[in-house]
Amino acid sequence: MAAPVHIRSRAARPTRTPFKKRRPFRSDQTVGALVVAFVVATLLGSQSLVELARQQPYGTSRTVSLTLAQGVDRVAQALSLDRPARAMKDWTGKTPPVLVDVEALVQRQAVVPPTTASTIPLDVNPATGLRYISVEEPLRVLLAGDSMMRELGTAMQELAPTDLTNIRLDYRISSGLSRPDYFDWPSKLAQLLDSYEPEAVVVLFGTNDHQDVEVNGRVLAVDSPEWLTEYHRRVGLVMDLLHRPGLTLTWVALPAMRSAGFSTAMARLSEVYRVEAASRPWVSLVNSGAAIDAADGSYAAALPAAGSEPVVMRQDDGVHFSKAGAQRAGLVVWGNVAQRWDLARAKAAQND
Repeated sequence: MAAPVHIRSRAARPTRTPFKKRRPFRSDQTVGALVVAFVVATLLGSQSLVELARQQPYGTSRTVSLTLAQGVDRVAQALSLDRPARAMKDWTGKTPPVLVDVEALVQRQAVVPPTTASTIPLDVNPATGLRYISVEEPLRVLLAGDSMMRELGTAMQELAPTDLTNIRLDYRISSGLSRPDYFDWPSKLAQLLDSYEPEAVVVLFGTNDHQDVEVNGRVLAVDSPEWLTEYHRRVGLVMDLLHRPGLTLTWVALPAMRSAGFSTAMARLSEVYRVEAASRPWVSLVNSGAAIDAADGSYAAALPAAGSEPVVMRQDDGVHFSKAGAQRAGLVVWGNVAQRWDLARAKAAQND
């Protein structure tokens, strides 16, 4: 009899779900997703696009960019897609800048009759016609301007006696007097006059001003006679705005620049400052280049120093002050402020 055959039964293996390989996105899907993401981001930040387009130099490119951005912004507003962006601005506290009618303000200041006195008040320094400066009542100083004021202002803060001065430094990169649509310096200065009440103001503009300007919807080409007339007007307006009793204004003229063309343009602007300041006795024009330019008035990347290697005066861009250059220029500019307010006397009285 044949032996029985034993057949081993295999244990049932667990069923595995077969692995499905993910299909890669097709190129058209990737591009489509990017386009959708861009459109959504554009609509949600449409107002920012409009602001960015407005800041571009005047010309065809700016006109096209601004037209497209404004069209997108209208779509965003119609579909209420700009609500998140507005809510974010409200949450972060970002509000549109407050604009001041500076021309009307200057006109009101001009009709205020000057104060007169038969004798000099006891709190006025006869050497300056301004009040005495003391530790109890330090001099309030405002340093304002474009990015060149960053280094120059920092240097003057280090030079000024901390116990006799209270200094506020306010600079804006890429700003000036040509593009109030980007940053309105006259309005800002008018606000600072009320909030900070400075007594000594130092301003430096120009490196961003050699460009076309817009007046009543008309673009004036840089260096044209109309442009020059308008720039004179804007400079004079700021000078008149800063004409108040007990306030001194120091306007900083620009140094030479590495680029010959740019240096010529800046010298032309400095001539505007000189002409406008000449008819306004409350304005002192100080040439920052006197301390950092070559002996013949040309651009100097570095200047010799006694017993050491030449000292670098300018940054690599050939425009901005180096730290050492800002200190040298700061000595000249701050010297004007200190002299006008007789700070040497105030320092001596403090040591007595």
